[in-house]
Amino acid sequence: MILQISKATSLSAKNIACGNVRKAPPPLRASAEDSMVIFQASNLLYVDQPTGTGFSYSSAVLIDMTLVIVKMELAFFKEHPQFAKNDFYITDESYAGHYIPAFASRVHRVNKAKEGIHINLKGFAIGNGLTDPAHQYKAYPDYALDMGLIKQSEHDRISKVIPLCEMAIKLCGTDGTLSCMASYFVCNAIFSSIMAHAGDINYYDIRKKCEESL
Repeated sequence: MILQISKATSLSAKNIACGNVRKAPPPLRASAEDSMVIFQASNLLYVDQPTGTGFSYSSAVLIDMTLVIVKMELAFFKEHPQFAKNDFYITDESYAGHYIPAFASRVHRVNKAKEGIHINLKGFAIGNGLTDPAHQYKAYPDYALDMGLIKQSEHDRISKVIPLCEMAIKLCGTDGTLSCMASYFVCNAIFSSIMAHAGDINYYDIRKKCEESL
């Protein structure tokens, strides 16, 4: 079984990377037999915006999101014991890079303490994870320069935004609300500036160009 936290999207990574969000990817074509094999081989469970993440909220002062999800999982396996012995993987991407390691750690601790049904955790995966923005945004200009996406002069100019980004992230961590929105725009200016110079590069795979026809 695969647990995906946050929410699914119908837009492919390639669409977004190439700035082409109007075109949906072509539908997958598979025979009924193929679909049945895939369905029987795996199960996918989505948890969309659990309390304490994204734009969800609670009247409680502090929410332990990992505990909430683990309790949900334990309740699910109690209700559907036929899935309890399946291999269990936790996946998501982007800002869920904050949550996936914490949730996997919580599952491990619950299993070790034998607090309910054993969750057969086999691994977790984070795609394009934003786990430490202050360090990750700081590395963007150096990486872009090393990969030949920008010139030294462009690198030096873009890098001047890094201190502002770091300060904005600190404000977001203490004040929240509008300061977090400001930190997003300030820090993302680093990335946007790099892409403006890089041209039609697919930023999920810089070895490739963005293609008009998907």
